[in-house]
Amino acid sequence: MFVNDTPRNPSAQGMEFATRSSTAQGMAEQVTRFDWSYSALGPLPHWQAPLRIAVDMMVLSPFPCAVVWGAQMTVIHNDAYAKLLECDGHALGQAFDKLWAKAWKAIGPWVFNVLEGGSNFVEDQPLTLTNKQTGAQARYAFSYTPLRDEQHEVVGFLHTVIETSASGDAHAVWREQALAFERKLERIMADRDHIWQLSRDAMIIVTRDLRLHAVNPTWQRVLGWTEDEVRGESVLELVHPGDRAEVEVAVMEFINDRGAEQLETRLRHKDGHYCIFCWTASFDGTLLTAVGRDIFTGS
Repeated sequence: MFVNDTPRNPSAQGMEFATRSSTAQGMAEQVTRFDWSYSALGPLPHWQAPLRIAVDMMVLSPFPCAVVWGAQMTVIHNDAYAKLLECDGHALGQAFDKLWAKAWKAIGPWVFNVLEGGSNFVEDQPLTLTNKQTGAQARYAFSYTPLRDEQHEVVGFLHTVIETSASGDAHAVWREQALAFERKLERIMADRDHIWQLSRDAMIIVTRDLRLHAVNPTWQRVLGWTEDEVRGESVLELVHPGDRAEVEVAVMEFINDRGAEQLETRLRHKDGHYCIFCWTASFDGTLLTAVGRDIFTGS
């Protein structure tokens, strides 16, 4: 841990920051080089912006920390987190419930709670863990912070592990720093404009009468149309004639909360050819937000 009861001089703190930064960079490189195509998350270039943002933040955490994402609860962790796991080497891409199988009876209910949107800092059920690097045993508390996707649905959580064996003052400092880090991550993840700008998928906002209200930068990159060119226009004008009836029905079903999980349709590029997209959508009572992945360019 980077906080203890002993006062430090600025140079020592600077050396420690450099060490943590180097570790974070090393772990970020491992995540980048890992072959995610065989995991439940799929290839890294296809990851949603919220997942990439959460991982970028997680590797910078001064505490053992992991992003747990998706229905399979796939784990992406920092270096300190790996040192507390019983498995050999890293646990990238493995399932959270399998990594913590021995403790699942105690932590399972908290996991279910966070996946329903609740945040938890569990101090009254500390677990004794062994640091694989030092061999030292200590007691740790777990913190769970929900993570949301581009539709603002809870799809995972940030798992932070904090040592409780230290003195009361040190533990209080660690606890506050961990919670402050989690609050910062929550603020960034809640910034819809941040997600809107960074998403590698096309994102659009459509009114009830199927007119385009807004499009993100990826829309323009993939389809060629600027926001000014399409704002206020009917989205059906860009949909392939053969798909229009299906899209119209699908939009109404989304609005009435009966929509299918995904919809494939063809949209016209500015130069005239069609691109095939796979869409997911959510309706907030006024506007429909849809996220579309370009499957491949059609004719």
